[in-house]
Amino acid sequence: MKSILIILSLITLTSCKEFEVTQSKMLGSFICQSKENCLSSKETGEKNILAFKMMGENEQQNILNISKLIRKMGDIKIVKLEGNYLYAFTERTHLEFIANQKDRKIHIRSQVSKGSIFGNDKGKKLIEEIRFKFYQNDY
Repeated sequence: MKSILIILSLITLTSCKEFEVTQSKMLGSFICQSKENCLSSKETGEKNILAFKMMGENEQQNILNISKLIRKMGDIKIVKLEGNYLYAFTERTHLEFIANQKDRKIHIRSQVSKGSIFGNDKGKKLIEEIRFKFYQNDY
């Protein structure tokens, strides 16, 4: 029994990664420094998640609408809301949004802070829930 607990503890420790993405309001640095449990609209391949299309008139309006939506969801805390940038987190997932008027997109970066083997799925599900509500004007 003791050996099973040790093995399970090792599996848990090796599958957990702390949040390594640092906040950035620069679109060019909106990539994943760590490839573990991270998604970004500026990445390619399996780490890519589609950016949102801007629905409002300008960058600030789009980010404000996402912040209103997130506040309604309840489990997500907003840490920083400045102009075209939003940083929020849940107990397990960190989210960043940055609106870019030039390409009319809202870029996203997400990382699961204490992930499991399937950590990307949790971040992706949360982003897709936010995307759906954003496109439904549910803010």
